[in-house]
Amino acid sequence: MHDQAPQNTPEPYERTVSLLRAARAGDSDARERLFTRYLPRVRQIVALHLEPRNEAHLRNWLARCVENQVIDHVRGLNRQKRGGGEVRRFSDLDTGILCSSLLDAGVATPSEHAVASELAERFEEALLSMTPHHRELVILRAVCGMSFQEAADELGVASAGAVRVAYFRALRRLEELVRSP
Repeated sequence: MHDQAPQNTPEPYERTVSLLRAARAGDSDARERLFTRYLPRVRQIVALHLEPRNEAHLRNWLARCVENQVIDHVRGLNRQKRGGGEVRRFSDLDTGILCSSLLDAGVATPSEHAVASELAERFEEALLSMTPHHRELVILRAVCGMSFQEAADELGVASAGAVRVAYFRALRRLEELVRSP
């Protein structure tokens, strides 16, 4: 027997790059061909990442996907026009998820909604001024709903107890920042 290439040998990298360029330029046929080629593998990868996980890990994973999309979008805007691109703050969105995650409060009346929006903006500003480690702890625990052990695993910290201590320190710092004028 002589050596034969497998029947479903992937197309060369150059062809993939060509399809990517065409898809970015608006060629729907190229986009469909890329999806047809890569979607099954992407689904397998996602399934492998999510199978042993729970709802909190799913929220965190989805948030990271969205975060990466936003970063890519902003980079594209900045390439088009230096300093261009409008960045929407979390508090500008019609959502109370940040406050409700941290305060477990519902909003019923228009005046309560206005107060909640202002508070959400203050929380966001406070979170953005925190160290990245403390900010990530608050997001993983309060927004994603991870347990201390899950947060420790996500952050690569050896003990859930260390995460617990750091989380409560982060909450105290967040409270200080929100209360300060």
